[in-house]
Amino acid sequence: MTRENIDLAAHLKAYRFKPGQSGNPSGRPRGSRDFAELIAEETRGGAELVEYALKVLRSPKSKAAGKQWAVKYLTERMLGRTPQATDEKRNAFAFFQAITPEQIEASQRMMEALPEGEIERGQSGNGAG
Repeated sequence: MTRENIDLAAHLKAYRFKPGQSGNPSGRPRGSRDFAELIAEETRGGAELVEYALKVLRSPKSKAAGKQWAVKYLTERMLGRTPQATDEKRNAFAFFQAITPEQIEASQRMMEALPEGEIERGQSGNGAG
């Protein structure tokens, strides 16, 4: 028998998970905390993360890519993430949801937070600047 014909993992077949068997049958131990809880606790409920994103957005030293990241981060937290299409036949407009007046006000405040003339100079990261 040559080395090419030997199934090198044959001795591990007995240890494979059976169909329908969980890889973690006991689940997470009781009393353990979620990662999100730990982050929230360490960042004043996420306030420090938002403050950091706002600093990046407002900084005249930030490059367009950094500003894009900050706007995306803040927008996703304000409006939620865009739903992902799972069926190619669905109408793209079915994913849009009505925007509340509070969300419009928040987005206007974000735009006002940009340094003077940032939008006019084409700093949106589309290569126009």
